[in-house]
Amino acid sequence: MTRPTALVFVGSQQKGFLLALAEMLEERFRVVLIASAADVAQLIRQRMPNTEVRLGFSAHDSTEVHDENEFCRIETTYGERLGFICAQDRALGHGYLFNVDLYPNTIRTGWTGTRKYSLICAEFRFYEALAAEFSPELTISMGINQIQNLVFRHRGTQTFGLGAVKFGDRLFWFENPHYTSRIQRKAMVTRLNEGQGLFSNPEPRLELELSSFTFNRQLRFSLPWCIAEATKLVLLDARKMLAGTRKRNSYRFAAWVKPTLNKALAYRYMKRVGVRPEDLAGRRLIYMPLHLEPEVALLSVAPEFNNSMEMISWLSRNVAADTLIVVKEHPVGFGVRPRRYYRRLSSLPNVVLAHPMTSSQDWILAARMVATFTGTAGIEAIYLNRPVLSFGVHQAINRLPTVRVAEAFSQVRSHIDELLAIEMSDIRFRVSKWVLHYSMLDISFPSPGFEDTWAGITANDDQVRIALMSLYGQLNSGDLSLNTMIVN
Repeated sequence: MTRPTALVFVGSQQKGFLLALAEMLEERFRVVLIASAADVAQLIRQRMPNTEVRLGFSAHDSTEVHDENEFCRIETTYGERLGFICAQDRALGHGYLFNVDLYPNTIRTGWTGTRKYSLICAEFRFYEALAAEFSPELTISMGINQIQNLVFRHRGTQTFGLGAVKFGDRLFWFENPHYTSRIQRKAMVTRLNEGQGLFSNPEPRLELELSSFTFNRQLRFSLPWCIAEATKLVLLDARKMLAGTRKRNSYRFAAWVKPTLNKALAYRYMKRVGVRPEDLAGRRLIYMPLHLEPEVALLSVAPEFNNSMEMISWLSRNVAADTLIVVKEHPVGFGVRPRRYYRRLSSLPNVVLAHPMTSSQDWILAARMVATFTGTAGIEAIYLNRPVLSFGVHQAINRLPTVRVAEAFSQVRSHIDELLAIEMSDIRFRVSKWVLHYSMLDISFPSPGFEDTWAGITANDDQVRIALMSLYGQLNSGDLSLNTMIVN
């Protein structure tokens, strides 16, 4: 019997994990590996010489077709506007990055709209060719590209990405660029319907996502360190230029020098003007963490609305006079926002900036409510018994009873008033915490040390096997199906 085909997309991250997963998949699938670059393809051929390998799509080497009929075909076939897809690309959609003025642009940023759309259509055609040649029933990657998702879903192919559940060292399989899945939604609904039986489980305990925690501890903000880093960047770019290895149509020479130097200046400014929770004791606070931009958490997970300045403006115009909005910069965000951005925020009558040495958890505990597009802060708020105003329509927490979703300015005031009216002793806080915690446990699996192998070429086979069994279980859950069912 012919085995179903699985495409595994292998990039620079977790190569060892994905290759080990592909080797195990070959017991039941015909596996085709899609390598992000030539060096990755070479590594794959050395390790798996009998497995077919193809090079993935490259924006630097693609053939563009300037054809408006093709633009219309793509939009009609997949039901998505090219402008919306363009906004999710940090190079082509640089003009949409209103909140990070110092984020470097690329040569592609200055292209005409027609040329940008042509590149997007070239990527659509790449995935369409893969789908036509291999008729895959399954695709696996670390993250799910929006165009990849549209093409394969249109053809009935199951797409899966692997990511953290923002809970300790646990991972889960998601099905779309928004980091959600049908089994995730089903788990949350099931837990919500448990009633009082839900509380027979032990008290949930907050655990930080270890990969982000480890990375943030390594950040440096002193001016000498930033000058040294900027010097390294110049030398690295110079070596690439002399060697002829700089990517075509990518960042300009030394593009990252200015943001790197500004990192120290922005951090110093925030230390000078920022406040701590004890400075605002007794005040009613709404905590709003700035998000790392431009990253997947905003570009793909919250593509419909992700303008931080506009979100803060909405909050500022709708809170009562006795309420302050505390805005805290993301640790990695320093550098790409100029100091005038922070001065503009602090000029709003009810907005204050958080001191960079304060923790997000301290502000959540000091606040009466948290506002966020996506990310860890909303999850932490649930564990710490704080209501959440969500501006990201795809957040998993949106189904919880202490969360309201604001999809328009007209909803913000009523949602704020409703959330602030919830008493701290309200049973809904316990329900939200238990449902979130145990539904995440239901869909995830432990993977200690996964973050330590991020760029490596080796993997723990036991962890890979657990991940694969979780994937097979998801395929057999009744919500998903392949033409050829997977059986344990």
